[in-house]
Amino acid sequence: MKRISVLVVGSGQIHDLSLKEGTTCQDILNEVGLQDYYLSKQNEPHPFNPDDNVYTVVVEGEKLNAATEMSVGRLGAVNLK
Repeated sequence: MKRISVLVVGSGQIHDLSLKEGTTCQDILNEVGLQDYYLSKQNEPHPFNPDDNVYTVVVEGEKLNAATEMSVGRLGAVNLK
């Protein structure tokens, strides 16, 4: 298990989670009720794909950003489709 936090961009709301091996981006978004959001590592412009295994690329205590398409677009030129 790894413990992470998800920061909702714009609201500042934080969700603390424990991840199991194999946890995907969509699993995380479903858990925190943000199905229409994009999840990314902090300071990285490209969000995870919904089926990406997030467990393998995060470290204990890491904070991830959850943002809407509009918020993600403000961080830089990002092609989400």
